[in-house]
Parts: sequence; C-alpha cells; structure tokens
Amino acid sequence: MMDIDISKPILVCRPALAQDTPAMQEITRTIWDGHDYVPREWDHWLGDASGCLAVAELGGRVVGLARLTQFSEQDWWDQALRVHPEFRGQGIASHLHEYLLDCWQRVGSGVLRLTTTADRFPVHHLAER
Repeated sequence: MMDIDISKPILVCRPALAQDTPAMQEITRTIWDGHDYVPREWDHWLGDASGCLAVAELGGRVVGLARLTQFSEQDWWDQALRVHPEFRGQGIASHLHEYLLDCWQRVGSGVLRLTTTADRFPVHHLAER
C-alpha cells in the first residue's frame, strides 16, 4: 500500500472553468513582457468544445494551464503551456502535458505537435517524449 503524505498539496489537472480567469491572468502577466496571446484567446477557448483547455491546481490554487487544439482531423497541437513563475521546476508542465496527451489519445488521431522556443530547455524533454 502506498503511503500518502497529507501534509503536501496534491496536484490535479482538470478542464478549465470561467472562474479560472483571474489565475490565468496572473500566470500570463509576465509572459513575453506582458504581451502573451493567451488572455486574448481565453474566452474563446473556454467555449470551444473541439479542444481541451486545462488547468493544473496545486492545493486548490491554479498554477498552470495548457490547451489541446485540433487544427484538422489528423493535426493536433499541445499549446499555451504555462506555469506560474513561483511554481516552475516542480513537474507541473509535465503533468499538464500528460493530461493533454491522455485527452488526445482518447479523442484524437494523427499527429500531436508541441512547439517551444529553442532556449526553453526545461520544456524540451516534453517534446522528446
């Protein structure tokens, strides 16, 4: 039997909700010097049933987000992967990526793409998987 340390917060990935908007704004506030595209797309993504907009909660606080987008029948994209700066390096991006990968394996087919910049070394391992 696995021991669970109830003193540590639990990380949960789930579909995003409208009430997650303030957390999204906080997470994206400093991305690209405040010019992140996610806040402009957020409301549209919340209403788009063709993909999956997800958040990661740590101890009840939204600390990350990502989106699975379908471009065509055989072309999907794992995009907008964001983790709050205070929580980077804790595996949250990996959990979000695995959550979206699971969603894609249940509903998608074809190719799943993940892009990032050349200097975002902490994200490169996700593409390798």
